[in-house]
Amino acid sequence: MDRIDPSALDSDLEWQHDRKAIDAPMEAAMQTKYRNCSLVIIASALLASCGITNTEGQNDRYEIGNIPENVVAMAAPDQDLSTARLLSEDDCYWYMHAGPVETTLVPLRATGGRPICVVQPPVS
Repeated sequence: MDRIDPSALDSDLEWQHDRKAIDAPMEAAMQTKYRNCSLVIIASALLASCGITNTEGQNDRYEIGNIPENVVAMAAPDQDLSTARLLSEDDCYWYMHAGPVETTLVPLRATGGRPICVVQPPVS
């Protein structure tokens, strides 16, 4: 049976101990990095879920081309009703006018020239 030199074992243990001391700061930095990445991923998921909006019911009235028949009857000719929409900012109908230089939103107007807007019932 071979005898093991105890001094060789001690140097091997010292080397492993020194390696752990060297790797400790790197391991802590890696843990911090992964923790920060995890927080970013969780925060992104939470923010993304906040951006989901309800597209049913009351919001249907703001969709492009969703124009009531009485508004179609009031609208002056030569306006693109397929692009018309009700804007929530002012509760007026707007449509996309394709001009020679640019395409822009303009108010949908009645035959008399007035903008067509929704009258909100008073809140009681």
